[in-house]
Amino acid sequence: MAASADELRRLTAENEALRRENDELRKKTVQLKNSLDTTTKMNRVLKKQTDEANARADEAERQLSSATAKATSQTEDCDTVDGLQRRLSQTNRRLSGYRKRLSDMQERLAVVEQVVQLLRTLRRSMSEENAFLNPPREHRGNHHPQDRI
Repeated sequence: MAASADELRRLTAENEALRRENDELRKKTVQLKNSLDTTTKMNRVLKKQTDEANARADEAERQLSSATAKATSQTEDCDTVDGLQRRLSQTNRRLSGYRKRLSDMQERLAVVEQVVQLLRTLRRSMSEENAFLNPPREHRGNHHPQDRI
């Protein structure tokens, strides 16, 4: 009987340690989910900014193309072409920066998703281990008072 009591104490202590670890993993999961949500929002904002920058770049290219066509026939439009080329160059630099930031955010998002999946796997494993260590107890109404002696 002493062995059973020692085993029960050991299992109880181990179960408590697993519960603490499970609580820590839950907290970490919440933190990672919040980080994932934030990253997703930032990713949407960056995508919108990139789309807007692309639209501005496309418009600048159209204007440049139009201005270039006019410049071939009218030399006085040279200032307009130079101005549009500068704007296009600036827009392309900004677009490049947006693309890099978007790429960085996508990489971070992929890492966060991998960590979340790992935590889900750990939680499932701990839950299975907890179920093994703490099997459901039978309903006490099924035992007769003589059985407890």
